[in-house]
Amino acid sequence: MAHNDQEIKKFIRKCYEDVLGRDADSDGLRSFTNQLKEKIISYDDLPNILKKSDEFRASFASSSDIKPNSLNWSKQEWENEINYQSSINSKNFKNNSKKQVNTNLEHKDFFLKEISKNYTIIPAQARVLVIGCRNNTILKNMAKIFNELVICDISIEHVRKINMMLKEKQNSIVYENNGKDLSIFTDNYFDFCYSFEQLKFVPDKKIFFRFVKEINRIIKNNGIFIFQVKGINDFDISKKKSGGIFFSKEEIYDLANKNKFSFIHNYSESSENYWILFKAKKE
Repeated sequence: MAHNDQEIKKFIRKCYEDVLGRDADSDGLRSFTNQLKEKIISYDDLPNILKKSDEFRASFASSSDIKPNSLNWSKQEWENEINYQSSINSKNFKNNSKKQVNTNLEHKDFFLKEISKNYTIIPAQARVLVIGCRNNTILKNMAKIFNELVICDISIEHVRKINMMLKEKQNSIVYENNGKDLSIFTDNYFDFCYSFEQLKFVPDKKIFFRFVKEINRIIKNNGIFIFQVKGINDFDISKKKSGGIFFSKEEIYDLANKNKFSFIHNYSESSENYWILFKAKKE
């Protein structure tokens, strides 16, 4: 890591360019140079500090000013489906059996525990991307477990809510995503990608395939991708009633093979809470 002033300033400028898309201003350059030299902050701290800045947050909140008619239709459709299904889930939650709720929680716990079995991922050092999770308990726990927690959601309203909830967590940042890809993230950045429910409600399989391809781009080799879709077997296809897209186990295997992933585990393949674990195999 850098030691002299010239190298430190070069590092700071690169962080500004990577995070804020501009050169470092004189005040920031001077302040962060002193803080790094005095070891008040570490080199790993600086990108996270910039991501917590008002300037950075504003750059991703700007899309909320776009008129609805100009938004990508798939994003609107996806958001509408998520909101609709969330309202149904909220109404039905009291009617769910305790066994059913516990089973779903067990599946989440199982897959999170699988992370510790993968020796290339050390939670305390890992960068994690969560795609569209609106479960506050999961997000708070992840912020405690992982070194860097990045969350993206297609709703600016939820981005603001999550930002408020995690405002004291210096290792966490939330983005509004465009609903089409993950172009706001650089290649090979994350150790672990996770999606609890939102990918279930992608309105079109082509969009879903694009997201999986994008996740392979931004995840490191041997990185873990855990996600949930709607599973269905050949006998159930004609019975689909709810929104979103459905996958058979064979389709999931094919999805992994075509996008440089290994299929590691799955649970509840014929249910609407079909959990899947992929491992990136880029080399």
